[in-house]
Amino acid sequence: MIFGGVFLGAAHDFTPLAVSLRTGGKSIGEVAQDAIGPRAKLLFLLIVFFLLAWVLGVFLLAGGQLFRVYPVVILPVLGVSIVAMLIGIVIMRPSFVAPAIHHAEGAPGMFIAQLAGVILWGLLCQDPAHYPVRRARSRAAVMIM
Repeated sequence: MIFGGVFLGAAHDFTPLAVSLRTGGKSIGEVAQDAIGPRAKLLFLLIVFFLLAWVLGVFLLAGGQLFRVYPVVILPVLGVSIVAMLIGIVIMRPSFVAPAIHHAEGAPGMFIAQLAGVILWGLLCQDPAHYPVRRARSRAAVMIM
């Protein structure tokens, strides 16, 4: 598992990056169009779309099973998503949220934003028994969640 994940997965991820870099940052569809033709672009983009949809489905299934088996992880997982969005807003739009932490060099402001994110997420991971997540009783409530 580890051998295959490291060596085959790394090559699988690195190859499209190298091809994109060598062609000036073009997508795999644009590279296929230049090399083969316009139909190849559509075919490659469709393949990429369906493969990404398949991978997303597997991740959602695994996440749903994790939440079902260990409901105490719901708050930290949702919390890290919210904290990541907030940190993204701070880093990408410093004038909107916090102009003081974004310096001209970028590195000190980035460090402060990341440190704040880690602290916020750490607070969300504090003893989840204090914040119990109960299962929904009705089918409608489950569908809304």
